[in-house]
Amino acid sequence: MNQVDLGFEMSVAAGANYKIIDLARCLSLMNRKMYRSGMVYSIDGISVACPNTVTNEFEVWKIPEIYNVSQAYKLAFETWKRQRADAAENNEIDDSPSPMGRWSDFKLWYNDHHLAGDYDELLPAGIDVAAWNDITGGEWNRADIVFYDAANAVHTMPLGMLGLDNIPSYGGVIDAWGDTRTGIMVPDPLLPDSFSESWIGHTGPAAEALEEPVEVLIADENDHPPYQYESDPTLAPKYTGASIARDGVPHSIQLVNSIDQNTHVSGGLFPLGMLVLKFFGLDSGQMKVIVHCTRGKYKGVAALPLGDFN
Repeated sequence: MNQVDLGFEMSVAAGANYKIIDLARCLSLMNRKMYRSGMVYSIDGISVACPNTVTNEFEVWKIPEIYNVSQAYKLAFETWKRQRADAAENNEIDDSPSPMGRWSDFKLWYNDHHLAGDYDELLPAGIDVAAWNDITGGEWNRADIVFYDAANAVHTMPLGMLGLDNIPSYGGVIDAWGDTRTGIMVPDPLLPDSFSESWIGHTGPAAEALEEPVEVLIADENDHPPYQYESDPTLAPKYTGASIARDGVPHSIQLVNSIDQNTHVSGGLFPLGMLVLKFFGLDSGQMKVIVHCTRGKYKGVAALPLGDFN
């Protein structure tokens, strides 16, 4: 048995408000057991109540469900794990137990705004007869990496999934993964201008009047990928989740009205179990949100390792 409905209460000011929920952290707090961060968590839906306030726009954002995310997470996790394992092994004496923390886990920031505190991280509320009381406590240390800079100075840097590097203050794992990829050559394939005039291209049975226009199409069409890229391979590549979609992607947009009527947001899959809630309104007030996690076989909830969703 475990608690899958997570309640949150928050103060919302006039203007823009940004909140973030880390489902792995909240499930760990509520159920008193460790939920891994590197999972894709499923939720059935989100209930939102905004009583006695004017209309507010309510948006839910998340980490993109794309190949870049799973591969970047895998690369960063393996690098982080190897660095810590090597250091821990060097400190073991005569087969002594590893100094690694029992609940060690690779937990990323959502992006640099999350790290900077621009997003208020919400913790689940315990409901009693008087009020919704926050449940706090426990450690939830997010991942840091230690590295040398160009001057051989040692830095400890926090890591997040989305956004660009801001070394040594912040490391974006998708941005770093993109730096390891081979650049896209433009055009691809590379064809010389003389292709349409070469004798080797005129040996087919088709009449020349038809063949030459087709050759022009072959040479000019579909040489570029159907997504953003950096044409100069010496420049930083463009990847979704790094230079593009630094704040994630939208999952839902709703209007929460002022007539004490609840709004229900559809469920879905959330990489790393992170949801960003954005509220935009003309008035301040208290809002309540309940996230309904899907029941399943991973410690009572529906979740699978990030790489299983490639």
